[in-house]
Amino acid sequence: MSFIRVTAEECNPQGHTSSQTPPSELQLNVDLIGAIRGNEVLLKGDEVIFLGGHYFRNFNLAKGVHVPS
Repeated sequence: MSFIRVTAEECNPQGHTSSQTPPSELQLNVDLIGAIRGNEVLLKGDEVIFLGGHYFRNFNLAKGVHVPS
């Protein structure tokens, strides 16, 4: 199992985020990733994912993380 460090915004089940909540840093299983465009991490399937009792969206590579080409 491989993981990559990302940031994501916490949201509700419908995907609505709050500007008052800072992004969270997570270790995301690479099996959930469909593509990486620049710094943006695109998930397989939906834009919202349920992890550890919370919903997240808007995934980006964490600062300092580089994906080999």
